[in-house]
Amino acid sequence: TNDDAIACSTGSPDCPGDPHQKYEMVLVEVSDTDVQKVADIAAEVVVGEWAGRCEQTYPGCTEVWNETIGAVRGIRVE
Repeated sequence: TNDDAIACSTGSPDCPGDPHQKYEMVLVEVSDTDVQKVADIAAEVVVGEWAGRCEQTYPGCTEVWNETIGAVRGIRVE
């Protein structure tokens, strides 16, 4: 699916056609700096805001996060 999306978005002959349309976009690879910026925003803002909402409906949610996904991803919620 991703390969088709890239092929069609960039007008490649590999675009499978109907129902897909070809476009003439330029593929720009994501830089390491951009990847780090997204990770920082996720860790500093998104996860913290989500944890606040989660704790309202599931007390202990933050603890579960920190012990599972947070531990694997290295994103701890205080």
